[in-house]
Amino acid sequence: MICNAIQTGSFDDDVTRAIGAAFELSCKSLPHPCHSEVVRDLIAQHIVEAANTGERDPAKLSEKALRSVSVDDMSKPLVSGRVHPAQTYA
Repeated sequence: MICNAIQTGSFDDDVTRAIGAAFELSCKSLPHPCHSEVVRDLIAQHIVEAANTGERDPAKLSEKALRSVSVDDMSKPLVSGRVHPAQTYA
């Protein structure tokens, strides 16, 4: 995933490490393991896009990517464009 996204750009080793760290940070910040390949691909693409603009801080790259894919509150997952509340049991 992240490798495919990086292949579209030309980065030195330091930037590649920052991108990798940002990707790991992004996936770890999700409440559940980041198993969705679609989410992982979107995160990778947005990290690389931010790196292409000159950002090198892994935390900022991660923040921008998560914000770009609207992954800021996974407790209210979007399904078909509508927020579905988490089920609760009495």
